[in-house]
Amino acid sequence: MPVVRSVALVYNLPGLPSNFTLVLSRSAIADIFAGNITWWNDTTLAELNPGVILPAESIILVVRKDSSGTSQIMTAALSSFSSFWASTYGIFSSSSWPFYTYKGMTSTGVVGIVGSLPYSFGYVDQDSAVQDKAGNTILPTVVSVQAAVDAHENSFTNLTRFTTTIADGSGADAYPLVAFSYYIVRKTLTGNCTEKLEMLRFFYYALYDQGAAGIAVDNYFVTMPTPLADLVASVLGELTCSGVHIFNTSTSKTHATLRHPHLH
Repeated sequence: MPVVRSVALVYNLPGLPSNFTLVLSRSAIADIFAGNITWWNDTTLAELNPGVILPAESIILVVRKDSSGTSQIMTAALSSFSSFWASTYGIFSSSSWPFYTYKGMTSTGVVGIVGSLPYSFGYVDQDSAVQDKAGNTILPTVVSVQAAVDAHENSFTNLTRFTTTIADGSGADAYPLVAFSYYIVRKTLTGNCTEKLEMLRFFYYALYDQGAAGIAVDNYFVTMPTPLADLVASVLGELTCSGVHIFNTSTSKTHATLRHPHLH
């Protein structure tokens, strides 16, 4: 079952105004991670950020040391941003970064390094601005991440599997560094089928309930478009426990809004 998440770029640039937000183009991001832009005052970065003097300091690149979905989202986006990156490095979730100065364990580790190290730059789970395909400057917000998902809405109706890429969408105001994360569930369940049914009911609640949508937004996740939610729900109906189909999606849709037992 997919859920939507985004990745934010983080940086430590002392001496700049407190309200300064670094703006990066898609190609500039790829060039930084590929080692082609190595100084903060590089002409490309200066042109993207007029009105400020970027420091004449080397970019200290901080990446993930552990294998992570965040790295996979980041490299999937880089592969879309740059044909050079796609053909040379591609998509990976491991620590196989071609250029870096430091590595941090988990996003918390990356934040710790960037926060304590001037002139550093890295990526974490969901606050720099990024330019979309049209050159618009986009911040990672719930609205811009939702726009990224909605930009792919028409493609969801023909999906045969959920492991699709939604990075670098072309919709208006769509944040580029976006991907699905997944809950992995066996199609043939065993054990306590009552518990398994409650699990499926919770997933269904997460797909359709407005209260669940509000909780998702409060935690910087976004909701899935209806075509994709319907596709996921249909898969829930295919799951079995001890050889028996235990969840009826058509019946569930006629019930009152599902509520998670711990949210009453």
